[in-house]
Amino acid sequence: MGQWRGKYLDTGPPRGPGHYSQDGRWWWDDHQQQWFRLTDQEDVLEIEAEDVGGISLAASLLTTLSSQYGNGYFRLVARAHSNDPRWPTYAMAGATFPATRPSPEDVGAQGAWLETQRERFQELHDQLLAEGWRPAGHGAHWWSAIYRRPAIDWDTTPDAYERMQRRHDAGAGDGGDQVRRHRRDRAGDRRGAGRARAGGHAAPARAGRGGRRLRRGRGG
Repeated sequence: MGQWRGKYLDTGPPRGPGHYSQDGRWWWDDHQQQWFRLTDQEDVLEIEAEDVGGISLAASLLTTLSSQYGNGYFRLVARAHSNDPRWPTYAMAGATFPATRPSPEDVGAQGAWLETQRERFQELHDQLLAEGWRPAGHGAHWWSAIYRRPAIDWDTTPDAYERMQRRHDAGAGDGGDQVRRHRRDRAGDRRGAGRARAGGHAAPARAGRGGRRLRRGRGG
C-alpha cells in the first residue's frame, strides 16, 4: 500500500491531508500549509464499486446472465455531495482490483482476490481519514461505507488562526489577572476580619481597668 493515493475524477475542493484543531473548529491543510475555519455545513460521501471496463456495476448486474460469469477489473469510487455550488459533487477513485463478475459482492466467489479487494478498500479508507472524512454509517454492500466531514471556509485569511490564538491568549491573561485580584481581595478581607476580632477582645480589657480605677476612687 505504501504511498498510494486515490485519484480525483473531477474538480473538488482543493483539500489535502491534514488534521483538525483540538477544539474541532479549524482544519490544518498540509498541502497549503494553512489553518482554515470550518463551517456548519457538511459534505457526505459513500464508497461505490465500479466496473473499470466502462460498465457501471448496476449495468453489469443486469446484463450478465447466470451462465456468463467471468473475471474483470473493478475499482472503488468515493462519491461526495457538497452544498458548495463550486463542486456540488466530486469523486475519488481507488486503485483497480480483479474480481469475479457479476459483482465483488459475491465474496465466496472471489477466492484469493478477496484479500486484494479488502486492501484496496483499506487504502481508500485511510486516505479519506487523512483528508478529514469521518465514518458515519454503512450502506448495503461491504464496500459502501459512508463518511462526513465539515466544509471549509475557503475565504479564511492565512493569519486568521494566529489572530484567534492571540485573542484567546490575551483573554486567558485577563482571566489570570482577575483571579489574582480576587485572591488579593480575599486576603485583605481576612486580615480585616482578624483586626476586627482582635479589637473586639481588647475593648473589655480597657473597660475592666477603668472599672478598677472607678472603684478605687469611690473607696477613697
